[in-house]
Amino acid sequence: MVVKECNYFELQFGVDGVPTTTHYLTPGKNASQVAAMLVPLPRACQLNNIDVIARVAPGAGVTDTFTVYKNGVATTAIANVVTTALTGSWSGTPVTFAADDTVSLYFTSAGGATAIDDVGITLRFLIEM
Repeated sequence: MVVKECNYFELQFGVDGVPTTTHYLTPGKNASQVAAMLVPLPRACQLNNIDVIARVAPGAGVTDTFTVYKNGVATTAIANVVTTALTGSWSGTPVTFAADDTVSLYFTSAGGATAIDDVGITLRFLIEM
């Protein structure tokens, strides 16, 4: 039997239904959107990418933005879902986290009322060995 060591982990967020604007999202898939959500990370890692998928697009002229926060401060890790798109992603310069740093995911919408519905967001972290 061969056992492979996994060098990454994923944190998943989701919203059932249409999210309200300017809220933090909670891990898992539920309707909870809160004023603040800090998820502690168990070890040193780097955020390498964000993937967003929705069942319904935001709508004409609307941009929905998902921003990763580190210890309560916005990072450059931002994924947008625009107009008729059902997906969005980010894979820019990795964001480094130390053990016990916190990560949050913040949702905003611009350009009108969003229609985005049933959204799943995956944050992928590379574990620093």
